[in-house]
Amino acid sequence: MGSGTDFIMRLSRNSEIIDYGMHLTSSFMYSDRGILCGFRKNENYSIYMYLDQSLMAEESSVCIKLISKVKREQFWFRDASKRLGKISILSNLRDEPDSIYMIYKQMEEIGQSFDSTNNKMENDKTNL
Repeated sequence: MGSGTDFIMRLSRNSEIIDYGMHLTSSFMYSDRGILCGFRKNENYSIYMYLDQSLMAEESSVCIKLISKVKREQFWFRDASKRLGKISILSNLRDEPDSIYMIYKQMEEIGQSFDSTNNKMENDKTNL
């Protein structure tokens, strides 16, 4: 972060710098999904938070399934629910939240393409 290089980095959900109570003051559409967003700036970087409504529904279903299979307690869901569907991104770029999200998604797609190519190359190796 101190090198002066621009960066966009997804934060782990248990990162201490995330404020899950952040106000999400704007919205946009991405791949027919409604995304609420907000950000908080400090002098060196910004934290962008996104709430993907579809992702929240999927993650809620998974949590409820775990509770019904008695792998988790009900109180765990209350604690986890504040994080469901939320993606936090740390960046030193100053731009609109939807632009940062688009850059992040493009980076994610490039990473998946590299992984796919590497997996195909590994499958083509002959084992002696």
